[in-house]
Formats: sequence, structure tokens, C-alpha cells
Amino acid sequence: MAKKKAGDELHRIHQELKGGEVYPVYLLYGAEGFVVSQAMEAVQRHVLEGIPVDFNFDQFHGKDCEPERVVDAAMMLPTMARRRLVLLRDAFDLKPAGLKALVDYVKRPSPTSVLLMTAGEVPRRRGAEEGGSGGKEDGAATGAMAPDRGGREDAGKTAAKATIAQLIRASRKTGRVVEFRTYYERDVMGWIRGEIARRGKTIDGRTITCLIDMVGRNLGELHAELAKVCLFVGERKAITLDDLQEVVSDVKPDDIWAFTNAVGAKKAGEALLHLKKMTDGASGAAVQGRLISTLHRHFVHLYRAKKLDEEGVPYAEVAKRLDVRSNIVWLWKDREWQQAKRLSNDDILEALKALYQASLALRTSKTPAEVQLEALILRLCRR
Repeated sequence: MAKKKAGDELHRIHQELKGGEVYPVYLLYGAEGFVVSQAMEAVQRHVLEGIPVDFNFDQFHGKDCEPERVVDAAMMLPTMARRRLVLLRDAFDLKPAGLKALVDYVKRPSPTSVLLMTAGEVPRRRGAEEGGSGGKEDGAATGAMAPDRGGREDAGKTAAKATIAQLIRASRKTGRVVEFRTYYERDVMGWIRGEIARRGKTIDGRTITCLIDMVGRNLGELHAELAKVCLFVGERKAITLDDLQEVVSDVKPDDIWAFTNAVGAKKAGEALLHLKKMTDGASGAAVQGRLISTLHRHFVHLYRAKKLDEEGVPYAEVAKRLDVRSNIVWLWKDREWQQAKRLSNDDILEALKALYQASLALRTSKTPAEVQLEALILRLCRR
């Protein structure tokens, strides 16, 4: 069975709703708050479409509400509608007693209501796994080291976490539970494809990669840029690199690729000139934070190409496996492919190590970002 990708959950929810599949309970939570909000809005739109909203919709916030009011609202009969919607935001912020009341309802939900709950990540303690009690060793260490007040606070957190685990289990049995874990680059690419498809447009992998290079992996910012691009192309279906260049950024895709190839070819002077050109504009500060991830992707591709070359795989097949567009394979062969053949495995791994260290330093060091990037380029281009 194919492994589910993190970027697919939102698409599955849309497909379920489109097919008329609605659950009496939804629990949407996790690290990717923007996608949690998107999933919540999709369920909300579907349930409330065409019905008197004033009579069939209640919403609450976990920190401020009494759980009995949530349950009472969910038990009410709908008015001139098949079902009513009760939205509970920040469900994990309810106190353990409140969560227990919610668990009791979720075990036997009303068939004429949809209880839609959202939350962030499950509260975690070091050494504890989701849904567990934290383990005897962790509890023993806490009891030995913490004062009474700390112990009581820790016990309260443990009780809340245990009740959250009960809520998750109960919701799985009677409804739909989705945890939106942190999206990595492949997940972000899948999310972008889904957003584009829902707008009736198409986009290829290279253009998606370029969009991430320009904007970064913040889903809110990507969502805003995608909306602008779709508006720009109008009735045309395909979104191209030229569209991104016109709408998304004052940094051209050709500049990004020229920069990464100069670094890969160890041409320090050329790479520094491209860096200055990209970071001198209005978007310079934003670009600085993205170039390391762009370089990381470049060297990962070089490493994969190197390994395939060592296995005797022809360059055309390597290009196909790396999703190189057919109309630029000739250019890829002259640049990235030659870099992969020329660099040793140790060279590439050392570059990836340097990029990891630079990524940490950008977030923690007081040294100006432009100075750090220039030093990184000189290090990567050292012969």
C-alpha cells in the first residue's frame, strides 16, 4: 500500500465532501495551522451551504467556553436543514473536565449535527509519546526534581494530555480525525498542486520548485501568491515560469538557477555577483532566507545524480528520475550533470553539511545575513 503523503489530507477531505460524505464529528489538528483552517473552512462551507446559518451554526473557543454549552448546541435540532454545525476552535485548550464531557458526547454524537473541532499540536512532554501517560521513568524524574507546585502542574498537563488522547480515539470511532503534521518540501509541492487543481489550472514541477524558491514554504504566503497568479492568467489554464516572473517576485527564475549553478561549478565571483543582484532589490531580505534551501535542493539533486551515474544509469534516465523537464535536458546535461560527475561524494556531503550549519547560524547568529551568505558561498566554492 502506498504511503500517504502529508500534503494529501486536504485533498481527501475535499473529495469526501464533494462525494457527499459528511461525518458527525471532525477533529482537525496539528502543526500546519493554515491547512487546519483550510480544512475547517471546507467542512463549514459544505455543511452550511443553502441553509439558514443564524439558526444552525454555533461556534466556541476552547479557552473561553463551558463544554456543556458546546454539547447543548450539538444536541439541538436543526431548523429547516438536514443538520446544524457546531464549531469548537482550540479544542485542546479545554480543561481536562471539559474535555471529558466532550469525549462523552463524541462517543454518541447527534446524527443531525456536525461537531467540527480544531486544535494545534498535541501538548508534549519530553520523553512522552502522543496519547501515553509519559512513562514511569519520566514521572519519577519529575517527582524527584520538581517542587510540589511543579509536580501539580505536571500532573495537570499529564491529565489533559491523557484526556486529549481519549478525545482523539473517540473521534476516530465516530467521525473523521486528521492530524496535519509539519509539511516538508514534497508535502508543500503536493499542497500547491492541489490548490492549483481546485482552481482549474495546471502547473509543472519545475514551476512549483521555482515558486517555492521565490516565496518560501510559508503556506499562507504561497496561498496569497497563487491567488494573484491565477487572477493574472485569467482563462488560460497553464501557469508558467513567465507568469511567476510577472506576478510573484522581482527576482527572476533565471537568476536563481544561474546562482545555484555558479555555486555548483565553484565560480565564487559569478555566484557573489548573482547574490548581490538578487538581494539588492526590495525583496532582498526575504530572498536571503530562501537561498540556502535552494542550494540545499541543488546539492541533493547532484548527490542523487552522482549515485545514479555510479550505478551506470544513462544521463537521460537520470534526468527523468530527477523530474528534469524534457525541453531543458540538454541544458541540465551541460550544467548539473557535469557538476555531478566532477564533484566527489565527499564534496557534495561537505556542501550539505555547510548548508545545514549556515541554516542554523542564520537563525541564531547576530552576524548580518548577507555576510553569512557571502562566507557560505566562498566556503562552497573553495577548490
